[in-house]
Amino acid sequence: MNEDQLSKLERLSNLLAQGAISQSEFDAQKYIILHSANQSQQPRPVKQNAPKSKMSGCLSFIAVFAAIGFLAIGLQSLFGTKTPDKPKDPKEARREHVESLFSAYDGSHPQLEKAVKSAMKNPDSYEHVETRFRDDGSTIYVITTFRGTNSFGGVVPQRADATISGDDGHIIEWQMLK
Repeated sequence: MNEDQLSKLERLSNLLAQGAISQSEFDAQKYIILHSANQSQQPRPVKQNAPKSKMSGCLSFIAVFAAIGFLAIGLQSLFGTKTPDKPKDPKEARREHVESLFSAYDGSHPQLEKAVKSAMKNPDSYEHVETRFRDDGSTIYVITTFRGTNSFGGVVPQRADATISGDDGHIIEWQMLK
């Protein structure tokens, strides 16, 4: 131990005696001072290169081969020949548009679901069962079946129907069915 570490330990002891630091803080700082003393006095070992195994060479080859494969696939998709998109059939385009107005998760119409929940006594009890629709051109007729609690707490199936716009899907009119 050198004089610098001794003076640090003496100052640390004085701080402990004065109550400026706790015993645990003293012990932690003491360990740091003594540990730094041991590290500075010990020579550091020289790092030697370990002999490489055949397995590490094999793994390196596999990694390089995989990287080249991924690069080739990426270049092919970037510069490869691309077939031009065929123009969509108007009926197919309309079908895709109408289906986009409904939830991809459960097939419900989000605005109709919101309207039904706002009319229910217990909107938290809403459970979508099924939604069917008929495309009438400029409008779409929608029937939604759902479950919800009634005034007595029993879960009952119910239905709502709506006429929605065929363009943007907003509700034109709707009603609960009994």
